[in-house]
Amino acid sequence: MNGYGVECERTYFLAQPTAQMEEMFATMREARQRAFALLRPGVACAEVDEAANGFLRDEGLGECLLHRTGHGFGLGNHEGPWVAAGSDDVLAANMLVSVEPGIYLPGVGGFRHSDTVLITDKGYEPLTRSPVRLEELVRLLPALEAYPKQWQRLSEVEIKYEGYIRRQDEQVERFRRMEALRIPEDFDYDQVLGLSAESRGKLQAIRPLSLGQASRVPGVRSADVAVLMVHLRRRGGAG
Repeated sequence: MNGYGVECERTYFLAQPTAQMEEMFATMREARQRAFALLRPGVACAEVDEAANGFLRDEGLGECLLHRTGHGFGLGNHEGPWVAAGSDDVLAANMLVSVEPGIYLPGVGGFRHSDTVLITDKGYEPLTRSPVRLEELVRLLPALEAYPKQWQRLSEVEIKYEGYIRRQDEQVERFRRMEALRIPEDFDYDQVLGLSAESRGKLQAIRPLSLGQASRVPGVRSADVAVLMVHLRRRGGAG
């Protein structure tokens, strides 16, 4: 959002969940609530992680945990503060963090919701609002066998490659937006706060005409391209 990372994830069911799935879903939601209950300035991030992932370990699910309870957001999607065991970070007003404890059962599936949360002076405010209850997240589909064989094959191909195709489409759209964001020929890179000295020198020497061109300059880091993008958008585009 406006050059900054956000996150919203939900666990959906395309068939009626089993009793085990319903139990894991409810346990995941309980872990989330234990994390939310601690979100306020002054609370150690490691304490929030222990409230969620510690609860899941106490439930005998320690081997089903793959990641921390959450993380911060900035120009990248994963930055401090780290809501994790061993983290030295402490929550403060105006921080953005994710809350996303997850359970992953081999042969069954993963159970995780993720939300972007703003830490406020008195607590927190969720910035992403999507359904969280099980009954809202079950999308029953007819059995694939009910369709003609040709449709079955097409569906299998689409499901198999859906993620890859979506990522390619996103990359194409991102490339299009970057090419459309023009950089004036007399642009002063010294005014861009946060730009590394190495990238600044290369950009000043080559003078790319668009953000897309800047992203392809050898030695210019992706983080610096993100900084430049935010600066250009704030100043009204640059043509």
